[in-house]
Amino acid sequence: MLRMAEELFPIHRTLVNRGYDESLALLQRHIPLEVQAYPSGTRVWDWVVPQAWDVREAWVETLNGQRVIDYAENILHLAAYSQPFSGELDREDLLRHLHSIPGMPEAIPYEFLYYRKDWRFCVPHKLLPSLDQGRYRVHIDVDIRPGALKAASCVIPGESEQEIVFATYLCHPNLANDNLSGVVACVELFQRLLEAGVRPHHTLRLLIVPETIGAIAWLANNEATQQRIIGGFNVYDCGDSRPVTYKQSYFGNARVDRAAEFCLRRSGRKHELLPWSPHGSDERQFNAPGVRLPFGAVMRGGAASYPEYHTSLDSLDVLSAQALADTVDTLLEMLFLLDGDLTLASTCRGEPCLSRHNIQYPVYKHQDQHKTSPVKALVHELDGAHSLLDICNKWDFDFSEMYELAQAFVSAGVARPVARGVRESRT
Repeated sequence: MLRMAEELFPIHRTLVNRGYDESLALLQRHIPLEVQAYPSGTRVWDWVVPQAWDVREAWVETLNGQRVIDYAENILHLAAYSQPFSGELDREDLLRHLHSIPGMPEAIPYEFLYYRKDWRFCVPHKLLPSLDQGRYRVHIDVDIRPGALKAASCVIPGESEQEIVFATYLCHPNLANDNLSGVVACVELFQRLLEAGVRPHHTLRLLIVPETIGAIAWLANNEATQQRIIGGFNVYDCGDSRPVTYKQSYFGNARVDRAAEFCLRRSGRKHELLPWSPHGSDERQFNAPGVRLPFGAVMRGGAASYPEYHTSLDSLDVLSAQALADTVDTLLEMLFLLDGDLTLASTCRGEPCLSRHNIQYPVYKHQDQHKTSPVKALVHELDGAHSLLDICNKWDFDFSEMYELAQAFVSAGVARPVARGVRESRT
């Protein structure tokens, strides 16, 4: 995963540009991707797909030719979607077009002007005192043209057309934890699933888009697919050493929430659980009014809560191979819970005679006689209303053991699966 991040890191990506397309092509070497393209100017609900934007060169220099800011040295120096400009400015006018962070003198901020007709350079705050009074020559040469926003999916067909979605975004340049950690973790997850060759119950989709506008464009153009989605996880900021963090969906107690929270509670990992809030990434779009798909967010720490966030300090050094691997393992465990969450109904009236079906009750010692076993619990929860995850949460059982027991009940004919994967209400 670190090697994949190293390949992606220097590419200048944004919402629509050559760097984004180059990054998708690199990812297609790891997993198969189906790409949908939405041309610039396309109306997607209340939004419009932007033009493509690529940088030829951008710099600021003194009138004697001393270069003081140069995009060629760090691509974060130019705010994304800055407009073309060539001319001379005095120091005060120039400062109005510079962005820095006073409390982080070494850091170059990451900034974007997606829907504003303006230009801006981002600089370390320590540079500002060195800018003498006088005039400066500014040159921004960018290629703004019609293009197409790309949304990429890797789909693993399941027994059911109902979908579980893992979403992440691919539009930030030179930022390792914010953006690339989610991408490489999700690609690794789907590589493992494809290599295992196991057919899941639900259809699984990895969705890679530019943040915000990409999720909106995909949702607006895939209404039929939306109807099949039972829930999903938005994955980002997940490669550093902070604890695994899950932020609930808008619903707060949706199936994805119950699966994620049960997984983390039983795992023994240090973790954090956060309530729903509109602060974050594309979980906002999936949970938004009129959409209301139950998506939680999987991160390490809260969104945007680490000190290097959206600066040049969010380098590859922030990423931890161990943390990335742990994130992928956590996602696999959450998926196993969500995909395997059967709901069973008894085929008998009253308690079934399990011994007749070669299913044995445990024999308890005297001191354990009041302890409820998974077998007894399952027998009395076969009402078609409680899923395996509900039962495990209620009785604090291991999900894998309960899942195997459920399969045995079905094979023996004492229980049958009822419809599952029904999505929570959109209200």
